[in-house]
Amino acid sequence: MKTYTPKELEGKFIVAYDTIIDGNQCMMDGEEGDDDYAPSLFDSEDEAFDEIFDANHSILDSHKLSNQLEELNEGVTPELVDEMLVVLKSRDVDKMREFMNEHPECDDSGEWVEKADEFIMNRKAIFDGQGIFITGTKLSG
Repeated sequence: MKTYTPKELEGKFIVAYDTIIDGNQCMMDGEEGDDDYAPSLFDSEDEAFDEIFDANHSILDSHKLSNQLEELNEGVTPELVDEMLVVLKSRDVDKMREFMNEHPECDDSGEWVEKADEFIMNRKAIFDGQGIFITGTKLSG
């Protein structure tokens, strides 16, 4: 995986998510094992949030189209998915945030935006007999 310099990460954002096995991860560009495999960097928090909102809508819409919305996303109605599309098409990130705050049930991914220079890849909190310690590495190596 490519690492960045602190300067390259300055003012950038990532889309993060948590996994049980590997700890915190982020959206990646390229193919694993290739030289260009690297965390996806966004120029603004809004740009990263837009990506999350778009992905959530896509997932919910696919569940709606396959008639699995009620089964897979409790509390999410087809009307909410349609309303979400209107907000998505507006590209108004403030409206996207407002929608997600009002309808947390529409968060299918559990992703969040984090500053790239603060993100810790594979971050896990380990509890042992001595207390808690954090594992993982910063994106700047």
